[in-house]
Amino acid sequence: MSFEVPHVSELLGGGLTPGKLVYIQGVPPPGSSRFAINFMSGQDGDIGFHFNPRFEGGNVVCNSCVNGEWGAEESHEGLPPNLAVGEPFEVVIKGEPECFKVAVNGAHYIDFCHRTPVDTIKTVQIDGEVTLTGIFEKMDVNGTVSYTSTIPGGLAPGKTVVIRGKVPDTSPRFALNLQAGPPGTPQPDIALHFNPRFNERTVVRNTLQAGAWGAEERGGVPPNLVPGEAFEIAILVEENCYKVTVNSVTYTEFAHRIPVDSINTVEIGGDVLITAISC
Repeated sequence: MSFEVPHVSELLGGGLTPGKLVYIQGVPPPGSSRFAINFMSGQDGDIGFHFNPRFEGGNVVCNSCVNGEWGAEESHEGLPPNLAVGEPFEVVIKGEPECFKVAVNGAHYIDFCHRTPVDTIKTVQIDGEVTLTGIFEKMDVNGTVSYTSTIPGGLAPGKTVVIRGKVPDTSPRFALNLQAGPPGTPQPDIALHFNPRFNERTVVRNTLQAGAWGAEERGGVPPNLVPGEAFEIAILVEENCYKVTVNSVTYTEFAHRIPVDSINTVEIGGDVLITAISC
């Protein structure tokens, strides 16, 4: 699965708040000359940070664009050793009070000092010759970690949401929500709450509508969803239900209680490490 490029995502929860991590995953196709990641004040606004790997020149250009005027380029000669045409990549960009911090495939690459107020950054755009396979956010608030991703175009029958990650050895539980908007107050409606509870040896499934939980459905934890091991959960939207598979094995179905076309966000929280979200 991949996103259409150019792609623009609105940053959830008020924009690029301090400590937020934005994960961009993809593959530069054979023949790719360059692509760009832009952190912007809006879809057509100022660019606070332009990150532009150029394979044809063997360098990475970083810059900003304010009121239609590009600033002074910062050119980094030599591509990150783990960023190559035809190979999958993960770029992680963190908003810090003084700068953007950039890591490529798990290794710190550069810092880029802010030239525009960081609280004006509201969207991220990916453009150029790249296949975009995933984009999601990670936020840690007072020790509570959550991951969120916008579902392009919202849910519809035939669409599949895929979540990959790892359950820590001592994890008591985590939860995956398909919901009608980003986390906030009031809590958005949740069409599917999928909540493995290893400490109870059960998985709770439910909906939240107008602030009220519905009737719980419970079942045992899938035998192939094990603390200490990686997992892939795929949720296929069918006409009458969500079909959930765990590591390619069908686990359960959950009948629709909320119209699927109102659902546009994935949120994951609890004791879990997420490595990819694709919609």
